[in-house]
Amino acid sequence: MAQLLVSFENIRSIPFESLLIRYKTPTDVYKRLLKCYTILKEIAKFSEHEFLEFKYIKGSFRQKEPSDVYDLSTLLIADISYLHTFRKGAHKSQKAYYSGFKIPSQVYQRVGILQTQLETLLKLVKKIQSG
Repeated sequence: MAQLLVSFENIRSIPFESLLIRYKTPTDVYKRLLKCYTILKEIAKFSEHEFLEFKYIKGSFRQKEPSDVYDLSTLLIADISYLHTFRKGAHKSQKAYYSGFKIPSQVYQRVGILQTQLETLLKLVKKIQSG
């Protein structure tokens, strides 16, 4: 997301992280990732590109495991990478690296950065579409 956002003028590509909130669970992280996915779907509407479809059935929520978080984050990354290929002037994306073991509260904090980046991109896309 940072490499995509840096292609726009006067944009802070990596926002400051929020305070670490202790005792978050994989379910909390999953819910935050769902919010990110909702924002990404809205970006897709404005950008006129098709994305992988993820349907979440309300009421079918169960306790989430780290593997559920991994699966949804992988889908988000795939869609963001796909979107990145369409942005002229976007810098080449950085290679992923292993950042070490993380607890759910740390992952929740990092997903908050992604959510802020997606919200910023949505505002930019809306602004471009409105002329």
